[in-house]
Amino acid sequence: MIRLAFSLFSKLIAKSINDRYLISQVLEHPWITRTFVQIPLTFEEDCIKDEKESKFKSTLITLLFVSSNLGKIRLNERYKKKVK
Repeated sequence: MIRLAFSLFSKLIAKSINDRYLISQVLEHPWITRTFVQIPLTFEEDCIKDEKESKFKSTLITLLFVSSNLGKIRLNERYKKKVK
């Protein structure tokens, strides 16, 4: 409970406007709603989260592409050995 109150208070008094909660975020905060779910992110935190998710998805797609192409290369090598 103290952790929730502290997180809300620190977001209300943040110096940077990007770190400060909007009124809608304050009203969604678990300390206000008493729902005790995930604490809402500030705009900047949300942007950082989105950027990390985007980088992760991009990396995952690259890895899947590379691994699928490696499989194709191995199949081609096996086929070439059989043909010889």
